Amino acid sequence: MEGDEPVQIGGRAIDLLIALVENAGATLSHAELMARAWPNVTVEPISLRVHISAIRRALRDGENGARYIVNISGRGYQFVAPVERLEAASPRVEGVRLSQRMSRIVGREDFIDGVVAQLAERPLVSIVGGGGIGKTAVAVAAAERLSAAGGRVAFIDLAMVSSAALVPVAIASVIGASHSPGFDVEALSAFVADQNLLLVLDSCEHLIEDLAPLVETLRWTAPGLRILATSREPLRIDGEWLMHAPPLDVPDESAAGEALLGVASVQLFLDRAVGGDEGLELSEQNLAIIGKLCRKLEGIPLAIELVATRIDLFGLEGLLANLDDRFLLVARGRRTALPRHQTMRATLDWSHDLLPPTERKVFRRLSVFRGVFTIDQALKVAADDELSELDILEGLPSLAQRSMIARGQAAGQDGYRFFSINRFYAAEKLREAGEAQGIRRRHAANLLAMLEQAQAAWSTLPRSTWAIRLEPRIDDLRSALDWCFDGGDPILGARLTAAWVPVGLHLALIDEFSRWTAQAMASIDALAAVDPKLEFQIRLLSNLVHGRSPARTDSLAMRRAAASFLTEPPDLITEDLDTGEVREARETTAALSPRALQAP
Repeated sequence: MEGDEPVQIGGRAIDLLIALVENAGATLSHAELMARAWPNVTVEPISLRVHISAIRRALRDGENGARYIVNISGRGYQFVAPVERLEAASPRVEGVRLSQRMSRIVGREDFIDGVVAQLAERPLVSIVGGGGIGKTAVAVAAAERLSAAGGRVAFIDLAMVSSAALVPVAIASVIGASHSPGFDVEALSAFVADQNLLLVLDSCEHLIEDLAPLVETLRWTAPGLRILATSREPLRIDGEWLMHAPPLDVPDESAAGEALLGVASVQLFLDRAVGGDEGLELSEQNLAIIGKLCRKLEGIPLAIELVATRIDLFGLEGLLANLDDRFLLVARGRRTALPRHQTMRATLDWSHDLLPPTERKVFRRLSVFRGVFTIDQALKVAADDELSELDILEGLPSLAQRSMIARGQAAGQDGYRFFSINRFYAAEKLREAGEAQGIRRRHAANLLAMLEQAQAAWSTLPRSTWAIRLEPRIDDLRSALDWCFDGGDPILGARLTAAWVPVGLHLALIDEFSRWTAQAMASIDALAAVDPKLEFQIRLLSNLVHGRSPARTDSLAMRRAAASFLTEPPDLITEDLDTGEVREARETTAALSPRALQAP
């Protein structure tokens, strides 16, 4: 504290300060301090010096003659300021000993501060977020702070409560209210009416419909009662203050070395990796791998914990090589964790099972989208005779409220998106429902229509405009082409390949374009029978990217197809490039053009 204001320092610095204060007057060696702040992790001495300097700055060490930490040359550091030791107050959190439930919280200090501040001003605060995002951990930390400050706190874990009618009894059992089997919300309200109490209601989502009126009744009948709820969706009652728990910050791709140690997701990974790989060296290479892992895990705390605890099995490089959504779904965490937090699959099963049937269908069908998708795109892909447009219009915001999908924005348009692990889980459900082929085909067809629209307007709108509009859909195109050429619909794949010529080349995706063209060429005989013009387009594209001359241009149909195609697309194909292959394609096109155009 500086006066009455808290001073912010990082988690490692706190660990070091506590070690020094606990041993005030004694010299702690560099090795002892590093073992305290980075147990079972090898770090460079500069990391210790950086954190000690941060502590000194926070304490204003050296200002106006004040001394707190001194460096004992060649030996270590010593805390030299007077220390007054007080008996610790017994915890006043009822129901459970919260400090025994949770691991050390990393990277949530500001968010916890915000929760505590809102509870001082508001009677009902809800922490909302997806499974594994850390809602319970934040609620626990906020409750502990308020308990330590002298407030009365009762923690109610609702995960095992099967009915909202049983909630009053569950609360009464924790706060010491005598109750009989008929104990209800009116009896509970009467008991807490004149009490100053914080109720923490954890995991409300499975009881949400019946729990909401119960909470509203408590709020109005007990003016001294404050309620902190955690849920995967809001209670949606009057006076509820929502706080959306975000993922942890992840490092930029450019971050390296010491800069990575200040990123919350990296700090959590290192903290949870303790005991996994003894002697983990924090070299630049290892930190870079941890940064990549945290980016792939999108800052989701439970996912980071599950992966970090597998370091003993795979090592860092093995984790990076093996990390995919399938691995993440089944990776197991602490045995002492709540059952729904022991794997990501259990977490997602919990959420998915709470969805009404229609929303389950919307959820799984939207899994074909790889990036941000708009409402219009969702309607075109997911709606049919079994799922109406109204079902989707109502399902999208509901799924977002339930934290199964997230709101997003791309190319200036608002939309929705999936976290990677949620998308993989939903795609599993799509396959299990037998809907994958049909929805994937619709997804690819929708992209084809979008690209054909772009081609039609390519000459009327600035190229940069179309690039901005279409670049966010590139991952969707990749996914659709993968499906088409992997047993889905090669003809549709060839049409997609030909349709994204101007955009793909404008974005300089030459290597990818070459691969898709080769895939389309593998189905060239089928193309000839179905769509001769498309066959010619693919042959010409193959010539462009692989330097091969088009064949089968002697037939009347092919000459007419060439005439139709050559009057428009070649300038789009070749204008942005000047390689040998492109020059050859131009020469071939020029040679073909007179014959094609003169065909009867």
